[in-house]
Amino acid sequence: MDDMPLPDTSPARSFGFRLWHVQHAFMRRLEAALLPLGLTHMQYVMLRVTDYLAQAGEQPTQARLAEGTATDRMMVSKVLRLLEGKGLVVRPVHPDDARAHHVVLTEAGRRMVARSVPLAMRAQAEFFGRLGHERVERLSTTLDELLLLEGSGIAPVFPLPAHPVPAHPVPAHPMPACPAANGPAPGSRASGRVPDMRAGMEAGVAPSGAAQADTSARLPAGVMSEGRA
Repeated sequence: MDDMPLPDTSPARSFGFRLWHVQHAFMRRLEAALLPLGLTHMQYVMLRVTDYLAQAGEQPTQARLAEGTATDRMMVSKVLRLLEGKGLVVRPVHPDDARAHHVVLTEAGRRMVARSVPLAMRAQAEFFGRLGHERVERLSTTLDELLLLEGSGIAPVFPLPAHPVPAHPVPAHPMPACPAANGPAPGSRASGRVPDMRAGMEAGVAPSGAAQADTSARLPAGVMSEGRA
């Protein structure tokens, strides 16, 4: 009994520890991509999710944004104050609840979304695209399964848009060469999905039909976890 080898408990073999490092590596990429626009990752997330929910016909409250991004309400409030100070959002009293404020993008906020989404999608495609299309698809499916097991699937949080959400153009950029990269590039419309780390990104639950797959490709990119405001 005493001669049985002990399991390797080093951080280097911890799945959670490695996933934590991957998550933060992607967030650093995203932060660097957004730096020229003067946005942090969390500011981008709040703008993008507000834009998506508005496109879907909602008038999102701060509580709704906290729910949709799995972010602490105090952090959401802090980020929105910063965005309000930049003139990107306003927070009038909600028409259906005098105790709540809903979040509305200003014209400057909508322009910022249009400029930032292609940068975020490019950073995402470059980061995950190194795995190749087939492996990204497997990773995306596995993440969807874990989200469903936790009862936190993305599709129920983000409703189907009332009207088709305009596709934001993705600037041309070289994709890293990868021997396994067969089929459409991750993030392309042809692939039907975009890699997601909830953090990640653009995919919802595993699609059971073409309509769901098309919707998942329009979910907010870059929604990951709490970081600096």
